[in-house]
Order: sequence, then C-alpha cells, then structure tokens
Amino acid sequence: MLKVAIFGYGRLGQCLERVFEQNEQTQLTAIFSRRKLAHAKYVSSDALGQFEGKIDVIAIATGSKDDVGKYAEQLSLFNTVDSYDVHACIGQHKQLLYNKDNLSIVSVGWDPGILSIQRAIAYSLNDSRVTTFWGRGVSQGHSNAIKSIEGVKDAIQFTVPVKTAVRNALKGKFTDPSHSHLRECYVWCDSKDCERIAREIKEMPYYFKGYKVKINFTDAETVAEKWKETAHSGLVVASGDGWNMQYSVKAESNPMFTAQIMCSYVTALPQLLKDGYRGCVDCLDIPMRYLVKDKSMI
Repeated sequence: MLKVAIFGYGRLGQCLERVFEQNEQTQLTAIFSRRKLAHAKYVSSDALGQFEGKIDVIAIATGSKDDVGKYAEQLSLFNTVDSYDVHACIGQHKQLLYNKDNLSIVSVGWDPGILSIQRAIAYSLNDSRVTTFWGRGVSQGHSNAIKSIEGVKDAIQFTVPVKTAVRNALKGKFTDPSHSHLRECYVWCDSKDCERIAREIKEMPYYFKGYKVKINFTDAETVAEKWKETAHSGLVVASGDGWNMQYSVKAESNPMFTAQIMCSYVTALPQLLKDGYRGCVDCLDIPMRYLVKDKSMI
C-alpha cells in the first residue's frame, strides 16, 4: 500500500484526506500543516525533513502563489503531486521541486490538468484557434491569492465568463481570455484597509492584472456563505478549417474534483518511478496509459 501524506489542510487538503481514506491503494500517514491541528495525523510542517524515506508521496495542497516556494527545498526530498495553477510560472515551479532522485508531478488539477490536455490536442491540429472559459465558479487559487494580502481576513473569488465572448467563440470568433472573464471578489477586511487592498488585488500579476475585476467589501458572514458555493466549470473551444471542437467540465465541488484528479496521479507514481521517471513532470509529460485502469476502453 502506498504511504501518502498531505501538505496543507485547507479545503483541498481535507478533500484529499477523504479521497485517500476511500482509496484501497493509499494509506494516509501524516498531515503536515503550519497551523496546529486537532488531528491524530497532524505533524508540524517544520518537521518535514524527519520523514524523509518514510513516505512514498506527498500531495501538496497549499496555495500556489507563495506557499510551496517557502518549503520547496524540504518538499524536494520527497516524491510529490500538486495542482499548482499559475500557468505562466509552471516552469519556475518545476525548477523549485526538481530533484534527480525523486519525482514531482505538478499542475495536475482540472486546469492546469485535464483542460491542458484538451488544449494540447486542439493545438496539435493544423491552423487551430483555441480559447478557454472558466466558470462561473469559485477559484481556490485566486481566493488564496487575495487572502495572502496583508489585512485580508477572508476572501473568495468567482470567475465569471462574459456571455457574449462565449457566444462569439462558439461561432469561431475568439477574444483574449483577459477580456472574456470577470473576476468577482468578496473580501472581508478592516474598512481602513479597503483602498490599499483593492489596489493590490487589481495589480496582482498572473491573477488579476489585466482583467476586469469587481471587488465587494463585505463581512465575515457573507464571505462564509459564499464559500458554500464550491462548484466550478470550464470550457475549451477550438476551431480550424472545417472543424469545431468543444470540451466542457462541470464539477459540483472544485476542491473535491481536484483531489480526485490528484489521487489518480498519486497512484500512478509507483509505476512511473519503476519505468524511470525522475525530476519534475506535468500532465503533458505523462502518457495517459499510466492513468487508464481499464485498457479495454481505449
């Protein structure tokens, strides 16, 4: 049985716990967190190095913006799987976790991840044009990015596609993704910090800069109520000379769907290691045969 651990215990970490406990191939041995947890498997993240050689793989469930970088040196001592979601920085992220003796599988959620594979298929076709729509749904990565700002007590961000941009894409008329989405934010903070926080949100590279952003400053109760809306969706639209392709994803729970995808790669890791995979790879580096359990369906 595969000895697994979780690094980070927010919404994604808690979903990973449920998925690993239900999977016959995995045994959850530790939950690493910077926060002290009232949990029998809690281990301080500062004790990561003490578990080298005792864990087969760590599923990283922290925010993508800053958290992994703080522990990259220690995490690179292990085989890891994560859902790092800053598309423009995946190459840098792979360098942080690189260790020639271990294997880190990065950015294997649903996007990056499943939708990345669909885009790759579309881009492989001659003269293809491809775009992606996300939402309407809650983005864990963008929400965590807002919460990393000093003075923010809690926040949630919804990604909302512009309906006219979707209709145009389905007709083969594409718009830049930054102009085809609204980033709707709900932020709880002290009123004296609102102006500064709004500015920092709108100027945050990779997450909000260049997008249309709507910021709603509100109270704790409203943000907590909004966090009950965990659904998300995505749509890849591609077209070329005489063809059109659409691929859609709808998930009732963004973190649970992401956890299920990560678990598939966790359980594929032993065979990848056996076949010589080392260093850092993403979903486009791994043949699908490692993930498909029933080969007869191909």
